[in-house]
Amino acid sequence: MLSSVRAVMKTAAEQGYVSSEVYQRFDAVRGVKVGAMKDKLKEHSRTRITAEDMRRLCNAPADSLVGKMHKALLLTMASSGARISEVVTLKPTQIEQRKEKGKAGYVILVSGKTDIGLREAPLSTEAFIAIQDWISARAAAGVASDYIFTGFSGRGGRGMRTEHISTLAAWQTVKRYAEGLELPHVKPHDFRRFVGTILAKKDPRQAQKALGHKSIDTTISIMYLMRWKWD
Repeated sequence: MLSSVRAVMKTAAEQGYVSSEVYQRFDAVRGVKVGAMKDKLKEHSRTRITAEDMRRLCNAPADSLVGKMHKALLLTMASSGARISEVVTLKPTQIEQRKEKGKAGYVILVSGKTDIGLREAPLSTEAFIAIQDWISARAAAGVASDYIFTGFSGRGGRGMRTEHISTLAAWQTVKRYAEGLELPHVKPHDFRRFVGTILAKKDPRQAQKALGHKSIDTTISIMYLMRWKWD
């Protein structure tokens, strides 16, 4: 495994993704204690979500008021790679349209724990449409809010709130649909890894920017760890 890591870092240094000094530090590592890898050895610390399973997850919510919010939430997480704390506090004003090669697309402007300012994370057109559908349905029900993902109160979600949902509520939503599809170990952060892996296959620096990693080394390390666990 360490030999593979050194090979990855060597290639990254040759292509300019990391400095030669960073590669040399990796190359100098000759062994690792099992205790140091304790967190990485947890059976379900990282759970792979295939493209097919992600599609099943995003299609799972019913076409109800609550379901519209859940679908918009899942699609946003599945296309942006934003942290769950960034998603639950998202506002419509944070969505902007971008044009690339003549095609229109969308991004969300978010700021995470390592960001100095705002960064752009991708938002699929499908997620954008689902968000607009949810906001329109909420407005038709007589509720307005500065936030996109607002919660419900009362049994059956009959009462709508104006404040944003909590990270716990978002976590429970993910677990509910994942377990319903017999994907019991899927967590919100696995959505972030799903997006990061897809972006990194095209361009590691694009993945770094979208995920908000301060260093490209972090992005490349995650790429390697996920490939090692999934392949």
